[in-house]
Amino acid sequence: MGGDSLSAMKVFSKLTQKYQISIKELYLYRNIASLSKMLRKKEPQIYFDFLKNQFKEMEHVLQYPTTEYLESYRNYLEKIDKDYNEIELETEEEYRTMLFIGATGFLGSHILYEFLSNTDVEIYAIIRGQSKESAGKRLRETLEFFDKYNPAWEQRIHVVVGDASIPKFGLEEETYEILRSKVDCIFNCAAIVSHLGLYEVMYKSNVLTCSNILKFAEKKKNIKIFHISTKHVGFGSVPDKKEVLFSESEFNVGQVIDNNYAKTKYEAETLMRAARDEGYNINIFRMGNISCELKGGKFQKNIEQNAFYILTRSFLRLGILPLSEQKTVDLTYVDSAARAIYLLATRKNLNNETYHIENTELLSFTHMGKMIQKYGENVVLRPYEDMWDYFLPIYEEGTDNSKMQEINNLIAYIDFLPWHMPTMFRFVKDKTKILLEKMGFAWKEPDQEIIDNLLDYGKQVGFFD
Repeated sequence: MGGDSLSAMKVFSKLTQKYQISIKELYLYRNIASLSKMLRKKEPQIYFDFLKNQFKEMEHVLQYPTTEYLESYRNYLEKIDKDYNEIELETEEEYRTMLFIGATGFLGSHILYEFLSNTDVEIYAIIRGQSKESAGKRLRETLEFFDKYNPAWEQRIHVVVGDASIPKFGLEEETYEILRSKVDCIFNCAAIVSHLGLYEVMYKSNVLTCSNILKFAEKKKNIKIFHISTKHVGFGSVPDKKEVLFSESEFNVGQVIDNNYAKTKYEAETLMRAARDEGYNINIFRMGNISCELKGGKFQKNIEQNAFYILTRSFLRLGILPLSEQKTVDLTYVDSAARAIYLLATRKNLNNETYHIENTELLSFTHMGKMIQKYGENVVLRPYEDMWDYFLPIYEEGTDNSKMQEINNLIAYIDFLPWHMPTMFRFVKDKTKILLEKMGFAWKEPDQEIIDNLLDYGKQVGFFD
């Protein structure tokens, strides 16, 4: 069984009408023979009770941090105060030639814009395509889509048709060596970011690309490499731990990861961190939930592949949102994130660093729900337990296919709701916040206008209906 995440969701929706199965199991048991052996008859009452108990347990963890966590957090604050409060950040690094991978992506195009509009750097963008013209057209259309295209930049953007996931980027030897001699900075924004997908497909894009970048830079290890990672390298379960501190300096805390996206991003970061020990200068940006642009609410073209937007649509269609006062909803605006990355990447004194690029102003589900109501959506806010009690008869009856589809979406992406991770990873970012504040950067708290713009755009493109 192959296919993309959208076709997998269709199969998942059909199977869950009769059987108890998780989306992870669907990807693990990929042929009919193995899948048929593990299918269990659906028992929604038992499963929904399990979800409600998980919520109670994790809501308590969120509200009452353990003594162990609080001590770890105090030690972290003391260390960053010592290491970073007096650091000099006025001196900027001036790059002449940048190799850019992932320029046509949502985040990549916004980072590219920051460098084009604020520096004179020459950009060599590795882009897949049948020809230089078609690849260049795709890049130009991406920038135009986000109103970030300037014809004057054409002379500084050099499109190189290639594939970063294959050796030597698929380039001819001469072209490859010329690039090696010119480049003094590398940005890697390439990745498959769908949270559902086949391991081998994600491995090629997320891990092999990193391996090829390191090979490209092995003769010039002093050049700066910037790698876009994710907060989900801190994901999964840590044996005997309900919560762990996951700061910029943490990586392997004993987590067991069973999500293919998170697993391949963890493996990619493993490569990059090991390369530091070999003398490479590698800076890592772990991204939070990349959301719409702060100004205007525009989002990525493939909106239907984003877990946050899928969950939001399902809540809207079901007309219900969970009550929770804990601040767990992250809207990391893509344009603000790109600006933060640009500032950190251009400081001469910041080398071999890891950053957490996530909005420091988180929302609670209750606050977000009230703003959605004020926008005009017909949704009610219910305690989490009551929400699943409301879903149960719909699920047991199985006759309302549209509502069943939305409940199945919630179940498929359940790991990305804050209460259903086996271990709570507290993604702290005080170091990154201190550095950004020194450069005059601050995150904006989500307000009614931002939520209105987010919903307006979703409706404009026909995703929120």
